Amino acid sequence: MNSIVWRLLMIPSAYGVLIWTLLLLAGNLGLVTVHISSLAFLIFLYTTACFGLSSFIMYGLFKSIDIKGIGTAVSFTKFDKIVFFGVTVLGFAGLFIYVRDFSSFLGGFTSFFLAFWNEPLLIRALASEESSIGFQLSYFSWLSIFYCILILARDKNLFARSKIIIYSILILQFFLNLMFIDRTRPVILFLSGFLIYLVLRARSFKNPLKYVFYVFAGPLIIFFVQAIFTEKYDKDEGLIANFLVYVFGGFGYFSAAINDVNPDYSLVRTFYPLAKVLNAMGWSFDIPSQVLDFKQVPFPTNVGTFLEPLLADGGLLYIFFGTPIVIFLLDIASYISLQSKTALGIFVWSSLVLVSIFSFFVPKYNAAYIYLFLAIFFLMSIFSRRTFKKYVRAYV
Repeated sequence: MNSIVWRLLMIPSAYGVLIWTLLLLAGNLGLVTVHISSLAFLIFLYTTACFGLSSFIMYGLFKSIDIKGIGTAVSFTKFDKIVFFGVTVLGFAGLFIYVRDFSSFLGGFTSFFLAFWNEPLLIRALASEESSIGFQLSYFSWLSIFYCILILARDKNLFARSKIIIYSILILQFFLNLMFIDRTRPVILFLSGFLIYLVLRARSFKNPLKYVFYVFAGPLIIFFVQAIFTEKYDKDEGLIANFLVYVFGGFGYFSAAINDVNPDYSLVRTFYPLAKVLNAMGWSFDIPSQVLDFKQVPFPTNVGTFLEPLLADGGLLYIFFGTPIVIFLLDIASYISLQSKTALGIFVWSSLVLVSIFSFFVPKYNAAYIYLFLAIFFLMSIFSRRTFKKYVRAYV
């Protein structure tokens, strides 16, 4: 039984089945009032079924992976050392540029850090009006953090000085990522880091239910701690009510959006980062903002689950055909990444699992960092000597 549970926990869509089923059942308990139409509820059931079907199909593939052997199979090659150095430099550069740029709007570095400590929502509000290349470059710091976790999990015999350096890089970059005043960043870093550590140390985890508890308890703690620190919640309603609004708001928003949608049958929102790149290369088409307008459901929210881009691009037609395709492609990509038994493959797999975990809330499959990680993984797979030799033996 444990073996079956462990393998299911490697499949992104398995998380989708679990989360969507629990939330749809919990929604009927009346924990929070959310306006959901019958049509929207049928679409949510269809989505849950798509998650379940993909999990069932993919289990056969994931069954071939020696989950507990990945920790010893993943190596930290010379190529990884070069990439680790590169992403660390770029990550710190991005974090510094972000702090520098936003400090200039607030009157200097001292003012920025004082605002972070005393008025963090001021920085959050500023981010909705201003931008910085540091946002994009900061994603390299995520890869650096994941490499730090890989090194610490794999090499038990590290010299004390090396451990201090690695821990310093990890802690400093994690702290600087908190400067964005974004709830999803620390949650992503925690969950991805934990998933990476889990796979690398799978032999030492005996109880999968304990692992599931960590996966769900960690984000809850982060959510409540950040809510208290930023005071970004309705004090009259309380923290629990605020949390329930975040959890169920996406369902209500999607239900309301069905009546307002005017699709152009493009794929601009579904493949948002790719559309941005093509637009920068000279392709002329409108790029809508990823920040949605608020809707009353009856409380105000502007998140619409991972289905929202499909709905905005192509209405119910895209929902029907696109939902199973997106879910299945995520599972296939995660299988390829995990099967590669490379450092970056593990990082990509953990990120794709998070896409399914966040699917009830926001569409992370069209996030820039997912495209970045997949692109680097693809390039490393091409230039990896071991992979190159494997393809030569297969086709020559």
